[in-house]
Amino acid sequence: MDWLRNLARVYCTTLRYAQSIQRDIELLLLAAIALTLSHSTTTRQHAVMATVARAFKATAPVAQRLRRTRDPLTSSSVAQHFTLPSGSHFVVRPPPSVLPPTLPIPPTEAALPHADKFAQTPFASAVHQPGVASSLPPSLHAQQPQQANQHLLSPSRPPAPTPNKKLSPQEVQELQALRRSDSNYWTTGTLARKFGISRNTVTMFGFGEGIEAERAAAERKRVVEAAKARREERYGWRKAIAREERQRRRTLW
Repeated sequence: MDWLRNLARVYCTTLRYAQSIQRDIELLLLAAIALTLSHSTTTRQHAVMATVARAFKATAPVAQRLRRTRDPLTSSSVAQHFTLPSGSHFVVRPPPSVLPPTLPIPPTEAALPHADKFAQTPFASAVHQPGVASSLPPSLHAQQPQQANQHLLSPSRPPAPTPNKKLSPQEVQELQALRRSDSNYWTTGTLARKFGISRNTVTMFGFGEGIEAERAAAERKRVVEAAKARREERYGWRKAIAREERQRRRTLW
C-alpha cells in the first residue's frame, strides 16, 4: 500500500502546483489588462476586471428544471382509478369522442321498452316519426349517383375512352406513320383519342422500326428535353438542389 500512498501524495502535490500556476496566470492577465486601460476611467477598469473574473470562474450554471407535460390519466376529471389485488394501478378513462352524460342521445322507438313512458319525455319530439312535423331538420339520405353529380360542371373535354380496343396491323402502321410524320402534333394523347386506346399503348407501339423511326424518336426526345430544360431554368435554388440530389440518387439505382 506504500506505492498507492506515494502516488496519492504525488497527485496532490501536482494538483496544488497546477492550481498555483493557474492563479499566477490569472493575476498576470488582470495586471496586464489594468495596465492597458490605465488611461481609461475607473468605471471601465472595474467593468473589465469583473468580466475577466467572471470568465475565469469554474462554477457551471445551474440547469433549469425541465417542463413536464401533465399526464391526461391523472389530470382527467372523468378518469376512474382502481387498485387491483396484485397491487397494480388500473385507470379507466372514456375516449374523448364519447359524449358526456349531460348530453344524452334519445333512443329510437325500436329500442324503447316502454314507448308510452318515453312519449311523455322532452326527447319524444326528437325521434323521427313519419307523417309528423318536427322542429329538427330531416335526416340525410343517400343520393343517387345522377342526383349527386347534378351540381358539378360538365367537363371541358370528353373523358378518355376505356382502352378496350385492339388495333389491327393496318391501324398500328397508320399510328406509327402519324407519329413519325409530326410527333409534336400527333402526341400520345392525340393518338389515344383518335384510335380509342390508352396513352401507354401508343407509347408501346412507338415510332416503329427503321432509320426514320429512330431519327424521329431522337428528335422527339431532344424536343422534350429542351422544353424540360427551359422549364427548369425558372427554378429557384431550393428546387435546383433537390433536382441535383434526385439525379445523384438515380445514378445509384
